[in-house]
Amino acid sequence: MMKKLLLILLLICPLAVAAQTQEDYERTMALFMKCYNDGDTNKVCQLFRPDLRQEMGCGFIRRNIKEYGKMLSQKFVGFDTMSKSDNPLRVFKITYSLAGVQAMSFSLRENPAAATSPRELPYLFGGFNFNDITPRIERMVKQAR
Repeated sequence: MMKKLLLILLLICPLAVAAQTQEDYERTMALFMKCYNDGDTNKVCQLFRPDLRQEMGCGFIRRNIKEYGKMLSQKFVGFDTMSKSDNPLRVFKITYSLAGVQAMSFSLRENPAAATSPRELPYLFGGFNFNDITPRIERMVKQAR
C-alpha cells in the first residue's frame, strides 16, 4: 500500500511543479498588453511558440492595432473548457480604444529554451485566439464586471 502511495506521489509531483499558475497567465497577459500597446511586434511574436508564430505570422499585430486600437484594460474572466487545446484556454476581457470590449483567450506552454537561457521567457502562448467570439465566451465576458 505504501509503495502505491509513493508511486502516485512521484507521478503527480512533477505535474504540479510544471503547471502554470494564474499568476503566470496574468504576468504573460500584462507583458503582451505592454508590447502590443508599444507596437513592438517582434516582442509580441516572441511570446508565441515557434510553430504558432509561423502559422499566424506577425503582421496580424499591426493590423489589429489599427483595427482595435490600444488595449486599455484586461481582466481574467474564466476558462474555455470547450477549446480543442489540451490546456483549457484562459479567457480575458479586453477593452480596446477603438473596438470596445472583446475577448482574448490563450493557453501557456513551457518554453524549453528558458531552461538554458535566463533571457528567454519561461512560457509561450500554446493556443491563442485574439478575438474569441463564441456565444459562450461572449456571455462570460458580459457577465464579468
